[in-house]
Amino acid sequence: MRPRSLIARGLGYYWRTHLAVVIGVATAVAVLAGALLVGDSVRASLRDLVLQRLGHTDDVVVSANFFREALAGAVSAHPDFATRFQAVTPLVMVKGFVTDQESGRRAGQVLVYGVDERFWRFHDAAAVPAIADREAYVSPALAMGRIAKEDFELRGQPIRAGDVLQCGLLAANRDPRAFPEPDRLDVKRSPNRHVAFGGGVHTCVGSHLAKLEAREILSRALRRWSRIEVDTSAIAMEPMLMLRTYSELPVRLVGR
Repeated sequence: MRPRSLIARGLGYYWRTHLAVVIGVATAVAVLAGALLVGDSVRASLRDLVLQRLGHTDDVVVSANFFREALAGAVSAHPDFATRFQAVTPLVMVKGFVTDQESGRRAGQVLVYGVDERFWRFHDAAAVPAIADREAYVSPALAMGRIAKEDFELRGQPIRAGDVLQCGLLAANRDPRAFPEPDRLDVKRSPNRHVAFGGGVHTCVGSHLAKLEAREILSRALRRWSRIEVDTSAIAMEPMLMLRTYSELPVRLVGR
């Protein structure tokens, strides 16, 4: 019997087994291809989101200390710079507080950027109006005040044209219409459509990492301690405008 005939008879005799193998391989290939496509889509979405926030930035060089002021010029003067990049700009980034002069309330963990005209040219925003000393541009996330353009009424409260409205973002997760008993900690609350990580294009890119860290910390803590009790009578909070920050949060840990 010729090899070709032997192979043909073998395939015909075990056709059910071979068909199952073909279907299994095809299914596996489809699943792998779908996973790769979804992975590429998620990766591209995260990349686009990061690029939207970074602007035209391709690389960032950071340091815990200050760079010398002429470093940006020295980098751009390098012979290989023009073949890889179009522009470079220096900036100073520090953490600070924003204080409302009238109420004295503060917003903590605010990033303050020190830039000059090179920063605006880098982002094709050379037409940004200049600001004087001791002035700053404030992110809309902090400047949530709005000025009414006309008279209207909001839930029985009359608003006049020119009145300043301060939007309390922290109230979003404590809306009793969306969260029954909003001030009660309920780890099994469902549905729980909170906006702690923003939403849409403004979703925090580190939200998945933050959730993973929280699950890991809580699971390890609960394995080590049977109870974690908070002394609510000794809680002290900072008078922040945008964030709920605790200056004192005493807890009692009961071991297993």
